[in-house]
Amino acid sequence: MRESIGGAFLIKIMIVFIIVYNSVLAIAVNYAMAFRVKNKAVDLLEQYEGCKTAADKIIAYVNTVGYYRADTSASKGIKIDTIQVDNNNRRGYYYEVTTFIQFDFPFVGRLLVVPIKGETKIIYGISQDDATCPAGSF
Repeated sequence: MRESIGGAFLIKIMIVFIIVYNSVLAIAVNYAMAFRVKNKAVDLLEQYEGCKTAADKIIAYVNTVGYYRADTSASKGIKIDTIQVDNNNRRGYYYEVTTFIQFDFPFVGRLLVVPIKGETKIIYGISQDDATCPAGSF
């Protein structure tokens, strides 16, 4: 009788270990995807020197990689803020890109939304129309 109780306890420990291991693996994969999407958005904004020309490329990339978009109150998965900088009578813009990871469980619901932020370098010589992102694109 004692050995059967010990075996059942060992099975419970193994099941808990497998659940914890799979949870950590899923979190790592989702974090890596959100980080990759953020880095690619920053690269595209710097490459095309503005959000107006890079918006279509960012949307196409997000749709092709299968990034799960977390519905937050601020945005849908990716948020791009335009920030104006004036240095020595030169006007430039840089972008703050934020992607989100959400932890949503079936019976509990959404527990946590984690933002991942990154910035571009300052881009000089573009107009304000080219610098602003189209509304509702992300």
